[in-house]
Amino acid sequence: MSSTIRILAALVVGVIAGVVLSGLAPASVSPAVTVAKSVGGLWLDSLRMTVVPMIFVLVVTGVGATFGVVTAGGMTARTLVLFAILLLGAAIFGVLLMDAILMVFPIPGAASVAIRDAMAAGRVATPVAPPAADWLKGFIPANPVAAAADGAIAPLVVFSLIFGFGVTRIAAPLRQSLLQVLDAILQTLLVIVGWVLRAAPLGVASLAFVAAAQAGLATAGTLLHYALTGALFCAILVLVLYPLTVVCSGVSVIRFARAAAPAQLVAFSTQSSVGSLPAMVEATTALGGEPAVAQVVLPLAVSLFRLGSAASGGAIALYVARLSGIALTPMQMGIAAVLSALISLAAVGLPSQASFVTVMSPICLAVGAPLEALVLLMAVDSLPDAVRTVVNVTADISVTAISDRWRKAPASAALGQEGVGGS
Repeated sequence: MSSTIRILAALVVGVIAGVVLSGLAPASVSPAVTVAKSVGGLWLDSLRMTVVPMIFVLVVTGVGATFGVVTAGGMTARTLVLFAILLLGAAIFGVLLMDAILMVFPIPGAASVAIRDAMAAGRVATPVAPPAADWLKGFIPANPVAAAADGAIAPLVVFSLIFGFGVTRIAAPLRQSLLQVLDAILQTLLVIVGWVLRAAPLGVASLAFVAAAQAGLATAGTLLHYALTGALFCAILVLVLYPLTVVCSGVSVIRFARAAAPAQLVAFSTQSSVGSLPAMVEATTALGGEPAVAQVVLPLAVSLFRLGSAASGGAIALYVARLSGIALTPMQMGIAAVLSALISLAAVGLPSQASFVTVMSPICLAVGAPLEALVLLMAVDSLPDAVRTVVNVTADISVTAISDRWRKAPASAALGQEGVGGS
């Protein structure tokens, strides 16, 4: 049985147990909820303990890897600049899009209040963004260790970025040695995350039981709302990529849709960008792209360019905040978008649950959105994740087509100048 199925099954069991117990034995709900909160809290604490070191290592190694690509020069450097622009743009657009979707299809009010009350007790306090007047002061940590200890994610990311850029300026042998050590730490943290996720069914079942025992079947309705909203969100992102590709690459929308469709089907069924790589190569060939461009851009895109994750990180943090009754300020939404773009660029390819935890947890913590609600959403993220993979694959094909046009444009201009000179 796959991890996804086990976590989903645990969610169903937790919801059913909570609803049945609250209906048949109301007097037993309070002691049962107390035990379930303790079990779920222990699991959440084991998850939280990996977040701070993971952020530091991911950002520093991401900056180091990016520096290696930039120094290669040529098309790879230009492609990386395109990645950065599109990832940040997608992250900002994603937050605004989710805000608009929730205005049209709001989270059911009664369910939101019930789940919020069910999850409130025992919640670990999470830091919120600094006031606007203290924005700069709050973002530059006078004591990075204290910022990490306090769970101040945004200042920690700033320090990690500064440290990462500092690493790129030291001698190459020292840089390589340090990055190897950090990569070893990252691999170790991923092993720990894997252990935590093995216990995820127990943690998810406990938290689902707590929510369902106090919120009833409204819990299931809210989770269904997230699954459908998340899928709609990602589907809109896919649709937005079509006109973007047409404008930036010159390929007709029908031609792009036909070329991308087989890779999109593979992406939806496998939920793996790497597994979709052969189909993406065929798609770029069908678009008439040069093989040299695809050989450089596609592997780079699969490893670094997860546009769906960049757009979804801040959007999901916004959803969790709304579900928890937290109104994010425009500055907090901007922080969520920037962190989403950065972490998506740094995060390694992982199974869906590990990727969800690695990318989404720091963003939620940075804006004060509780992990309790995030974990419940993780259990029903299979459908949004499948469509999110389609976004990633479509964006990879799109950015390859755009890079191919960039490569051909200077050559066309040079030929035009030769023609004028010859006449």
